[in-house]
Amino acid sequence: MDFTEPGKLETFIPELMANNTGVRWAVDNGRFTFQAKTFLELIEKTQPFTLEGIASQIQCPMLVCEAEADHFFAGQPAKLYEALTCPKTFMLFTAEDGREEHCQFGALILFNQRVYEWLDDVMEGLGSR
Repeated sequence: MDFTEPGKLETFIPELMANNTGVRWAVDNGRFTFQAKTFLELIEKTQPFTLEGIASQIQCPMLVCEAEADHFFAGQPAKLYEALTCPKTFMLFTAEDGREEHCQFGALILFNQRVYEWLDDVMEGLGSR
């Protein structure tokens, strides 16, 4: 489908939302969060949210998490991790431990355990300075 034609995207997205609850949730949640009236307004409002060109300025320790089956941002965490020059840790959450979905739904307790353990390690390291 050629989305460069005027109006194509505006008709395609509602059709997709009508047939896919995941897409419907993502668009509706995004519109609610960014107070966007339309899908195109949502795109305009979210486009400026990027760390491209500035991620290297981050100085504090960073934890970058990626869910193996993330259907929204697949590959984006790895790109951020590569752009960071600060102390950094990459955690991949997989189907093997039931944390492969976006935001690690299905195993939030295990996700929290790993994140809090990382925080403990980071804070312990900061306290010894």
